[in-house]
Amino acid sequence: MEGSNGYIRPIPRNPLRFELLPLFAAHVEARGGTLQDVDAQGEFLASLGQPLTRAVADSTLARGLRTEAMFAALVVSLGRVTLIKQEDAGTVWTGRSELKVPDYRIVLPDGTTFLVEVKHFHQGKAPTKPFPITRKYLTALRAYGELVGCPVKLAVYWERWNVWTLVPLSELSRVGLNTDYAEVDVKPRNRRLACVGGAV
Repeated sequence: MEGSNGYIRPIPRNPLRFELLPLFAAHVEARGGTLQDVDAQGEFLASLGQPLTRAVADSTLARGLRTEAMFAALVVSLGRVTLIKQEDAGTVWTGRSELKVPDYRIVLPDGTTFLVEVKHFHQGKAPTKPFPITRKYLTALRAYGELVGCPVKLAVYWERWNVWTLVPLSELSRVGLNTDYAEVDVKPRNRRLACVGGAV
């Protein structure tokens, strides 16, 4: 399989054209009417104001989206992958419960494919403390990976150190026998960006 030859570019798309209309269609379905209803169009545009204001003011949401964008930009800049795609975009239909869709799908030049869930970690006054993640969250990520036949890795951005770690879910350490949490630490063994072209 051919690699990216050091250069990756996005496939052109028009999100306003292809994503705005389904949002409006959902609005019309909820209130009744048709897509050609001028009053419905005005109501839809007016309804965007408050959610947009709340989203912009949501620092947790903004931090999470920024971290996801940072990870994608890092992978693209390294130029050693064939494809990186946002996995959790669009509607997912399934008969399975307790699924969590990871953030990205990555394909390497040799055809290896894996999914990545991206997290931001602010260590505060304890810079060496591990990143905790619940067993329930891990189970939901693994379930999705198993369903699509693709392993899942966890990418954590350590704000205090300005360092990324990339660890397969199967290798996360469990804290105690009866705990509901697993942990990731910032030790060099977890900085596995070599598979996407980063330093080991």
